Amino acid sequence: NPLPRGQSLVIFATGLGAVTQSGQLSSTNAPVTVLLNGTELPTSFAGLAPGFIGLYQVNVTIPPGTPPGLGIPLTLKVGGQQSNSVVVALQ
Repeated sequence: NPLPRGQSLVIFATGLGAVTQSGQLSSTNAPVTVLLNGTELPTSFAGLAPGFIGLYQVNVTIPPGTPPGLGIPLTLKVGGQQSNSVVVALQ
């Protein structure tokens, strides 16, 4: 289902590097950003998904002014490297 703009998107990934534990959460040491249709967006959280080993979770809020559409390309950027591209749908 397309995500309404203005809401948070939760992305699951692997290979985002070293983490530091703070309380019950483990956040990535290197900053992670999201490239959505070429626009770089800051993340609200990037680290290990709670309860999983080796699975990372990245949370990003989609700005309300982002154009809607199907098949919008999304990549993660960490340490100057970009991930493979996936597509998302936005309302």
